[in-house]
Amino acid sequence: MPADGESIETWAPRAKAWIADHRKKSGPKPLESKDPKADAALLRWRTARAKLAELQLERERAKVHSREECERAAIARLQELQAAFARLPAKLGRRLMHAPSPDFIQQVVEEELRHAFESLARGEVVDDGGGQGEAAAG
Repeated sequence: MPADGESIETWAPRAKAWIADHRKKSGPKPLESKDPKADAALLRWRTARAKLAELQLERERAKVHSREECERAAIARLQELQAAFARLPAKLGRRLMHAPSPDFIQQVVEEELRHAFESLARGEVVDDGGGQGEAAAG
């Protein structure tokens, strides 16, 4: 509103300038805080929001696995790992029946564990003839 005694012609440019200065600008606001912790927190929040938007877009494009599918895959891998560890005593028993020294025992155990983990990492089912049950069949 024009001030007392101010004409509309003088008030209009002043009002336009005020509106332009106080209009909400689009896009992210620059980090203007003098507090670096507040700036870091705001930056983390913006990053998380952007990542969430990307994830939602990928979901819409069907590029993301369902939670159930991921859980099934993780459970299957854990079952393979459990089966590999369950077979270790039988395999180690055959190799360590007449072990000459504790160093030899440690070397054989490390070798068998490394073999089991490497096979699982490649996605193979580890079965060297000592397995039983589902793991040997799968």
